[in-house]
Amino acid sequence: MKYVGRDIHARNFGLAVLDENSSVLSEHILATSATNLRTVMEAMADPKRVVLEETTVAGGE
Repeated sequence: MKYVGRDIHARNFGLAVLDENSSVLSEHILATSATNLRTVMEAMADPKRVVLEETTVAGGE
């Protein structure tokens, strides 16, 4: 199981992927867009659990 934390802002979003032992497997900072978010999430094998932190200025496509 992978655990994915996402922090989405108006211009960029951060994403961290951890394993069952809380070891960081990868970290990403990308421009905020539906395409970037979908691409990075689809590249990760299942199973995964996702946590999202979003603000009112996150915007999006």
